[in-house]
Amino acid sequence: MLHQLIEYTTQIHPRARSTFANVSDIKTPDALAAVFELSHSAPYLLREFAAGETPILPKHIYDVPGSDPLKNANNNAPVGTGPYVFSEWVRGSHIVYKRNPNYWDNPKPYLDQLIVKFQQDAVVRTLALETGDADIAYRTPVALSEIARLKKEGKLGFETKGNN
Repeated sequence: MLHQLIEYTTQIHPRARSTFANVSDIKTPDALAAVFELSHSAPYLLREFAAGETPILPKHIYDVPGSDPLKNANNNAPVGTGPYVFSEWVRGSHIVYKRNPNYWDNPKPYLDQLIVKFQQDAVVRTLALETGDADIAYRTPVALSEIARLKKEGKLGFETKGNN
């Protein structure tokens, strides 16, 4: 299945072809281990196994004889085991994630749902944060020219240490 995962990923992910170029073989000595053999060193490879870069594909859904993984219905309604499960995707608008009732770390997550909104306009994103319509935003969601003003007002918190 790992060979298929890399094969599928290199077909659909823009960086996967170069990311996995040095993988010459994958061995699975037991059910809990995978050994990647490389033709050249690739220290960046460890980061590529984060879910955003190389998602885990559930075998019972994607390894169906005669099916095309690129046309699988779950590509638009993903399956996962994290604290939230996919609920709704309105392209260009938002994605809704609901609390996973089967999450292993009960009572987490503490929120019942997450709504991820997509907004191209930095002014609209700034207003959403200022008015409380948005609670958190990734990277630098506001216009750089607004940061000094927003910091001075003190209504918003800014993290400058990154996400590590």
